[in-house]
Amino acid sequence: MEAHRFLTHSLQDARVTRILATALDAVEPGKLVRNYLLKNPLPKRRDIYLLGIGKASEAMTFAAALTLPTFADALVITKHASSQTLERVTVIEGGHPVPDERSLAAGQSALEFVSHLNEDDLLICFISGGGSALVTQPIKNLTLQDIQAITSNLLSSGASINEINSLRRQIDR
Repeated sequence: MEAHRFLTHSLQDARVTRILATALDAVEPGKLVRNYLLKNPLPKRRDIYLLGIGKASEAMTFAAALTLPTFADALVITKHASSQTLERVTVIEGGHPVPDERSLAAGQSALEFVSHLNEDDLLICFISGGGSALVTQPIKNLTLQDIQAITSNLLSSGASINEINSLRRQIDR
């Protein structure tokens, strides 16, 4: 049986869809963060800050914000923001897979967010896939257009995500 016919036929079986739903629920990012935070006490710090970067970061950061109601501030940078809002949580979008003007603004926002932290604060970072495009700050002598061209060329040449990220680490602050 061809793969697409097998999948279409299998999804009509309630047992298969129940197994798939259970598997997806088990790896839901927000649920994993919430369970971890409930089971692992955080070190005592003056203030707790939450920073989420990546396509799954909104779910993770929101889960942390709801689990740690005394957090001071939170910033989420994601590809597609949901309509959900929480007090003290700022959500912004960046470009992905090719960085855009929003990615530059997101990079600046991330730098500003962490710049006011001190050694008595705790910063919890929720990083998921896509972060290196969503948040960008080119190194000196490079422009956003340079990073866009490099990224586009790498993507069209079939470069792996590891190869793309390796180069991004060299050209991005």
